[in-house]
Amino acid sequence: MKFFKTISLICIAGLAAGAASKDAATSPLVTNDVATLSSSVSGQTLHHMDKLSFRVIEDPNTSGSKPEEVGISAQLELEVHVALGYPYPTIVVNVANKTLTQVREELKMKLEAEYYKQATIDLKLKQQSARESHVLFFGQGARGNALTIPAGESCTIFEGVYRVGVGEFANIHKVKLYRKVKDSNKVEVTTFDMDEIRSKHPEKDEVLQDGDRVEIPERKAIW
Repeated sequence: MKFFKTISLICIAGLAAGAASKDAATSPLVTNDVATLSSSVSGQTLHHMDKLSFRVIEDPNTSGSKPEEVGISAQLELEVHVALGYPYPTIVVNVANKTLTQVREELKMKLEAEYYKQATIDLKLKQQSARESHVLFFGQGARGNALTIPAGESCTIFEGVYRVGVGEFANIHKVKLYRKVKDSNKVEVTTFDMDEIRSKHPEKDEVLQDGDRVEIPERKAIW
């Protein structure tokens, strides 16, 4: 371990000698140059089989080299190399219930504790594994209140309504879908007629997404 630490310290010393001190002082804590996919899931936790790319900007071995391709193990662990081109040492982070940002910060902390004076972490999500989707059903016409869609499968609003079940007086002509607009606090509301989808316009059947909410009201009683 001392041998590899010495290699790391030599690399860092060489880097420091070739860089102006003011540049080091103004370097960001973590890189903001993340892929669109990374940005869109920045608040989501990482999962088994997610694929990422990793590098330390201050690692002199990264010049002209591609970032390291890494993945999340079945034990929800991420293992990265301290320096490109060296099989050891490595850093292991448990990613259970952690976001990309949290893992990036933890890697930075561990690397700076032993190997780098400053470590700017470039960690990007390259490929996201399939996730379960969760849809909430509510309203007096709904029998069930939650629907879990297995990873890799899809479910339309028509299918979802009848999976959770509807009551005797459910108004299936005015089923409302509430969906959060991406990158916004706004919620889009769309009304669907289940009978219309079934008998006339199946093309209007909407595929449900994770986080959707579906309201099934009751029809007004006529005495």
